[in-house]
Amino acid sequence: MKKSHFMTDATDSDRIRSLLNKERAARDLGLWDEMAECFGPDSRITASWFEGTGDEFVEASKRRRGAGEPTNFHEIGNIAVTINGNRGLAEAPMTIIARGRFGGLDVDIVSHNRIYARVERSKTSSAWHVVAYEPVYMSEILIPVFPNHTAPSTDSLGPLIDRPYRWLAYMLEQSGVTVDPELPGIDRPDLVRDLKAQQAAWLNDAA
Repeated sequence: MKKSHFMTDATDSDRIRSLLNKERAARDLGLWDEMAECFGPDSRITASWFEGTGDEFVEASKRRRGAGEPTNFHEIGNIAVTINGNRGLAEAPMTIIARGRFGGLDVDIVSHNRIYARVERSKTSSAWHVVAYEPVYMSEILIPVFPNHTAPSTDSLGPLIDRPYRWLAYMLEQSGVTVDPELPGIDRPDLVRDLKAQQAAWLNDAA
């Protein structure tokens, strides 16, 4: 089957785009059942603060929200879709907007990344589900809520200090979460190449 980012079956492409938008919106709004419906039974999710199955991701998100984690919001840009049989790849720019409190200061983090998702069509229906999800981190902005405040020091971040997700890492580590310093980012083209190669190999193995 011929593969293309732009000429695949419109119905399936639209379903996949709706799937990614539904998953992000459900997490932002705390609609946990709807979020769980987006993941396949053997899904694998990677994020700055999490690695595990889709079901575990939903439960962990629920716990963090219940523990008083500030609500984050996600904005997804244009979603490119490639389909091969019952498998597909979806990638899109995404912005994470998070409110945090560093050193007694209120700050907003605006984190730009690109999400890479593997999706599969159900064997018993036309529904698509996310089976793998991983971001590539691009850049960040940290903005003090009150302009006269000075941004906090990142001296404690060690190997994360030069990564494009250092502010997210700082916020997470303040809440006791250890963040992997080797996540794919624009500053690590080797890791990005590996991720894309794995995605392509998985798609081409659809038969």
